[in-house]
Amino acid sequence: MKSDRASGRNGHESSGKFWAVSVFVSVWVAASTASTQTAAAFVEPGVGGWRTGVLAFGKERRLPPPPDSQATATELQELRSLAAQRDAAALERIRYWDFASPFYRWNEMLIDIAAANPWPGGLSTRAFALMNVAIYDSPVATWDSKYAVVSAPDGVDVDYPPAGR
Repeated sequence: MKSDRASGRNGHESSGKFWAVSVFVSVWVAASTASTQTAAAFVEPGVGGWRTGVLAFGKERRLPPPPDSQATATELQELRSLAAQRDAAALERIRYWDFASPFYRWNEMLIDIAAANPWPGGLSTRAFALMNVAIYDSPVATWDSKYAVVSAPDGVDVDYPPAGR
């Protein structure tokens, strides 16, 4: 049985189009960013130079370089301390947001919002387009900052395993 959202029975004729567009964009981005490199290798270091939709360039939002070794070590120790305090609820929230591509949860939420509160004209289409362009641009800017400064300050152990894995 199809859900009301996927079948278009939620009261607006074009909800199926919104779903199809969001699925297409999600699949396209996931396929275009797939990498066969090993975890030890840099994952797509050129992403920061990809053409963007809203930003002029990825470097438009480049972060400053990391602080000195002492400040970085202090921040990493604080992160390790906070990570040690994670409970089951925190790990569940991490797993929720770590599911599938970054597009998935945001599109899922916007589909629910659009279904519950129909917008006139093409406003739903515009909302999906703007959100997905922003989601696409964000890793471009992130990767630009990430690879602008490839290494941590000298003497800092940055080995930090991700949560939930």
